[in-house]
Amino acid sequence: MRAAYEPPQLYAWDVGDGQSGVTDDFAAAITCVDLALRGASAGVCGAIRLVTVSVYGMSEYIELGVVGEARRDDGGVVWARRCSWRVTG
Repeated sequence: MRAAYEPPQLYAWDVGDGQSGVTDDFAAAITCVDLALRGASAGVCGAIRLVTVSVYGMSEYIELGVVGEARRDDGGVVWARRCSWRVTG
């Protein structure tokens, strides 16, 4: 549980075909990336990043690191916790 003064930790996800979103639920982020990649062409990648909101009143997310990556290949969606794939279109 976070203290009231700490900013929330969120999960920003994006897929190389342009789909993206932000949620406070890691499982939901996985589902969104997985569904997006199922409808994508082979070779398209996606990533989930742990982010938090700026505490300086700016409307921006501060990236804390990549927590999941996946890509679409001929056999389906392949997940990796951390890998060298880049999100591409």
